Amino acid sequence: NALTGINRFIYDNEPEKATSYLYKFSRLLRNSLRGSRNDQISLQEELDSIKWYVELESLKFEHAPSLEIINESKQNIESILLPPMLIQPLVENAIRHGAERVNESIHIWIEIKEEKSSLLVINVIENAPSFIENMDSPISQGLSMATKIIQERLEMLNEEAGIDSCKFGFERIVYSGFSASKSWLTLPLKLNSERIES
Repeated sequence: NALTGINRFIYDNEPEKATSYLYKFSRLLRNSLRGSRNDQISLQEELDSIKWYVELESLKFEHAPSLEIINESKQNIESILLPPMLIQPLVENAIRHGAERVNESIHIWIEIKEEKSSLLVINVIENAPSFIENMDSPISQGLSMATKIIQERLEMLNEEAGIDSCKFGFERIVYSGFSASKSWLTLPLKLNSERIES
């Protein structure tokens, strides 16, 4: 998809956009490759990859998706550690679901929270009714594979650590006065001591 976007800009004689797109794609790819070599990365690295991904995806839409990150945790996001590529599939789900709607902007919020100082909670919220209600649509059928992979990874993490706190799910909520979808993810709160602010 990324290469198709680059090719489109070259074909349309827009070299500056092609260069910008290629730069963002290379940063995203570099982060993904680096993360694949590590069991844990910083939350900041994960969020950086998500920002680049959303910027790349925005080229597909007349109304570019917007992303807002809200850190309600007491921790610096550079110090929080988590397995790579757990949040991004949830953002991908939100954008793919939003693509079902015509002439509407996609707004995504990522909330970072703590529970009892030992649990990391990530909420991915999208300004649309729950796609759980639309599971017969072609887009939603494609989402089930991504969520199945996340579930399998979390079950593996629970089994390896002998815990049961790695969980995720979906629900419909009212957010800032409108109907919205929320994907949530919980993980043990792990910190990189070298990055903790004094």
